[in-house]
Amino acid sequence: MTKAQKNWLWVSVAMFAVPEVLWGGLLNALTSVIHVPIHSVYTDIQYFTDHPFYVYLIFFVEILFVLLSVKIIYKSEFKNKYIKIFILVVLSLLALLLLGLLYLNYMMSQVSFP
Repeated sequence: MTKAQKNWLWVSVAMFAVPEVLWGGLLNALTSVIHVPIHSVYTDIQYFTDHPFYVYLIFFVEILFVLLSVKIIYKSEFKNKYIKIFILVVLSLLALLLLGLLYLNYMMSQVSFP
């Protein structure tokens, strides 16, 4: 990987990790499935109930930067192609899971977009 690819990869990882640590949309969904109590740093859910647009913005940023990570890893060179394929599959599944959570959030909310 070139230095620019590494820098962009770290930016994309940070843009996924920071909202996830602060609000924990994906972590909260997984805790309901695996029953392990993981709490996010910022747990004021009422704010997101009052302003649901911010939830969509957070999911959109996470999805965008996970897909950016997929693009960077896809274009980079790896010594072992199986590790590269494994990382791409995991990131693609993560993006699909985030898209599914975004869809469920949209269907469960009362927000109508023009």
